[in-house]
Amino acid sequence: MNALGDAHSKYVLNLNGHSHDYERSEPQHGVTHVTVGIGGGGLEEESGSCLYGGGCPAPSWSAFRAFHHGALRLTVTDDSITGEAICGPPGDSDSNRNDIVCAPGDAFDAFVLGTQISQPPPPALSLALEGATPNPARGAISITYMLQNADPVHFEMTDVSGRVVARRELGSPGLGIHVYVVNAALAPAAGLYWMRLTQSGVTRATAVAILR
Repeated sequence: MNALGDAHSKYVLNLNGHSHDYERSEPQHGVTHVTVGIGGGGLEEESGSCLYGGGCPAPSWSAFRAFHHGALRLTVTDDSITGEAICGPPGDSDSNRNDIVCAPGDAFDAFVLGTQISQPPPPALSLALEGATPNPARGAISITYMLQNADPVHFEMTDVSGRVVARRELGSPGLGIHVYVVNAALAPAAGLYWMRLTQSGVTRATAVAILR
């Protein structure tokens, strides 16, 4: 592969499937390698604290890697290739332990390849809300979210008219993935409610049907 990159200047992108994860390399001999096995069956996390078979931290050639379902969108022009890793649904079993949280449809990684185009860093996810489980719910509702800074987080539950029925200050959990558990009994009646998280002026929301 390195010899091909050295010999052919137009060879700038190598796409790989099979392995059920997402990983983008730094350019190797002019070629960026992207593994995209996140669109089908279960992901392939390891069982220990490090989810990656190659170990942790990531090797020096790895520019970005993640365990989360999604797809890679490519935009090709005469002089560039733009790639965006698009967030899909989270893993749906105990064995699918995602290491990022993102909103479906958002890009959790991006790159641009071309003769006169630099490769930007991955987009900042800021506050990302993955959703709430179970849904519908009668009791405890787990809300999974991810933070990119240490600013405080504010939670609100509102009905469909926008009326606030519960409000909590969650403090400053810090960077990374977190889970907030809220009791469905806070809702005054059965119905559809919005769970809203706000940090640094950014709000994310997910709807939950509450049963009685």
